[in-house]
Amino acid sequence: MRTTVSTVWRLTLAAALLALAVPAFAADLVIENGSDLWRTPGDGTTYAKFDTDPIPRDFFCSGSQPFSGRIIFQGVPIATRPRGVLGQTDTIVHRLDDAVFNAEGVATTRLQLRAMQFEGTKLFRNPCGKFKVGLVLDGAQPITEMEIRRLGSDHGIFVAQISANVKITFTPVDRKGATLELTREVRFPPARNVWASRPGPETLTSAGYVLVDTDANGRADTYVAGTSTNFAAGWRTDGSAAIPRAQLANQQARELLADQIFEPNCHEDPCGVHCPSGVYSYY
Repeated sequence: MRTTVSTVWRLTLAAALLALAVPAFAADLVIENGSDLWRTPGDGTTYAKFDTDPIPRDFFCSGSQPFSGRIIFQGVPIATRPRGVLGQTDTIVHRLDDAVFNAEGVATTRLQLRAMQFEGTKLFRNPCGKFKVGLVLDGAQPITEMEIRRLGSDHGIFVAQISANVKITFTPVDRKGATLELTREVRFPPARNVWASRPGPETLTSAGYVLVDTDANGRADTYVAGTSTNFAAGWRTDGSAAIPRAQLANQQARELLADQIFEPNCHEDPCGVHCPSGVYSYY
């Protein structure tokens, strides 16, 4: 009888442990490759700065002085076919690989910027005239890496390294003249954010491939992967977006981000800062 009771108890315990383990096993073991869509508000958090590498003398016209200030940018919606299928998206980051979680709940994938288009929030003015400023990707883009860490069956954090070759353009608006161009290699240090397996309500998603404008000429030219069905960058499991650091002044959550200089979505480089947010279907 004692042996029988012990055997039954062990079987019952094993069944209970198996039941507790079901949610973990139910989690996706692979994050599908796909694109993350971002929009860039013109609120002053995204800018190019020229203090360490000024725009040179005579760049704008003969006798123009070096410029070592900053230019604030906002996103320009990327042209698509069909038109408007990506809403106000101005930046597309492609996760190139299916990311497989290991026993420690960590997965990695390669990253590459596929499209990005900004404009200055106001005209650039100097004694040479007024200029409309733009910023777009310039040629082939570097491939970097994202580490995805699971904190639960349907959520976690990720750390992404973003690098870009960009072109900044200055187009005269009050006189005839050629568009002036500067090129920069931007290498952002790793930035951390949250993810959930399902996006928040009314978040823009796109299945399959989408034809988009990758060279900022207003014409869709290249197919890029749509969004993943089991990875929503910048979202929590309750359907809320990650709270910007600027909004955390009186919240305990600010302490959790004390080791970050900028809000979770921001990337900083000596040439500037980019702070995008998620894309909603109703924008």
